[in-house]
Amino acid sequence: MAPRDEFKRYEDEDDVEDEIAIELEDEVNDFDEESSNEAPERANNVEDDSGQHQDYLLRAIASRDPDWIEEAFFYEHHRSENIEMGISDSDDTDSDNSANEVSDNDSDKDWEPDDVESETDSIKSLSAGRENTEEDDLIKIIKKAKSTKKQQPPTLENDDIITSVSFSPTNDVIAIGTIEGDVCLYSYDLEKTELIMQYSAHMGNCRKIEYDESGELLYTISNDKSIIIAESNGGKFKNVYDGAHENGIYSISVINENLFCTGDDGGVIKLWDRRKKVEAFSLKICDEYISSLCSFDENSTIACTAGNGTVAGINMNTRRIVSKSEPYNADITCSGLFCSNTKLAVGTSVGSLLLYSWGQFSSWNDEFPAVDKKKHAVNCMVPITENIAITGLDSGCIRATHLFPMRHIGVVGQHGATVESMDINRDGTLIATGSIDNKVCFWNVEYFEEVSMTDKNKKDNDKARENNLPSSHTVNASDFFAGMA
Repeated sequence: MAPRDEFKRYEDEDDVEDEIAIELEDEVNDFDEESSNEAPERANNVEDDSGQHQDYLLRAIASRDPDWIEEAFFYEHHRSENIEMGISDSDDTDSDNSANEVSDNDSDKDWEPDDVESETDSIKSLSAGRENTEEDDLIKIIKKAKSTKKQQPPTLENDDIITSVSFSPTNDVIAIGTIEGDVCLYSYDLEKTELIMQYSAHMGNCRKIEYDESGELLYTISNDKSIIIAESNGGKFKNVYDGAHENGIYSISVINENLFCTGDDGGVIKLWDRRKKVEAFSLKICDEYISSLCSFDENSTIACTAGNGTVAGINMNTRRIVSKSEPYNADITCSGLFCSNTKLAVGTSVGSLLLYSWGQFSSWNDEFPAVDKKKHAVNCMVPITENIAITGLDSGCIRATHLFPMRHIGVVGQHGATVESMDINRDGTLIATGSIDNKVCFWNVEYFEEVSMTDKNKKDNDKARENNLPSSHTVNASDFFAGMA
């Protein structure tokens, strides 16, 4: 029997009993409107047996599905209230017959005024007692869990697969690239996301999108071998490079207001000056795709990672490879700078992380064997602090890892499909992740400012791997019940 059906039995009874029904309905309305308007189907098959009810509750908690947990406690809470009031599930199934019997008996039975008065006083006394009862601790916990989800913008959905995301460095706008070659700009706040501009940039897949430092220009690349630089306000094309590479372009890094670097599927990188129509130089690194490019303005070196498992450092002044690693036993897929730009961390297709000293890429300094227990590929990465990396995995999971020392922190969030891209906003409070499920999800990561690696974290490193952090849509059972201690 669905929880909402418990209140139907009051509808056909006298007005005095309706007061109790209204009391119960008011408590239900305190729950999230979306949850309370739907009768949970899973509860329909639960018989009125305390053992079976307990098993249903435990299975809901084990699932770590917050919606299921909420509906299970919702059902259990009101079932318990009915038991206290002497109302059983079997009473509800016979409610129509009971109502008819009451109606028939009313004509035969002589009610005395004193009886009516005493019955009314009894109901009023019960109602007054209910009003004075403090709110159930479990309901308070559920409400608290619900309120934490309002700390980030709502999920953004697009008609096409999302291949890349980039936050504006100057305002609350996010740009996304799609598999159809379109560029969409959305404004966002805690209540809504709104499409403010859309334009078609490429004939092929828009593989990467990136703002320049000023936030005035958007750089996009595609497997159709083109590069487009457009104004972020209006979408007017400023620079168009058709046939910029002989192969599809896979990666881009904007170095400063004029210089940017691109890498393609054939292992070639090119340095560009947008004041000119041709590349400044071109260099063949390997025969596999260039998965990522990493640089910063104060340094003349570009680090590029490749599908053949190598990391290479290229000096932009001498236009030569200054150091190159031996191939790793898997693709190197993404990279990020840490420790004040002195360390380069890279992700791999087997779920590991490698650390290199900047400029010394001949061999890695340290290896973190598996971000994910099942060794899903690490597709993208953003530095969240000088020591913490957020990674997006093939499994759809978004994980946080402390690099110095290397420790698992936990699960930031989840997508229903592969996470393809991610970015961090201008004040470091939000990350956005794009997935092939056509969604961009936002995650509030302010809590990382308080993260420290204690002795307990070190001992429970494997357990921490599965820990759901405050931004996650899944609630840890231990956290859920912590408020009841």
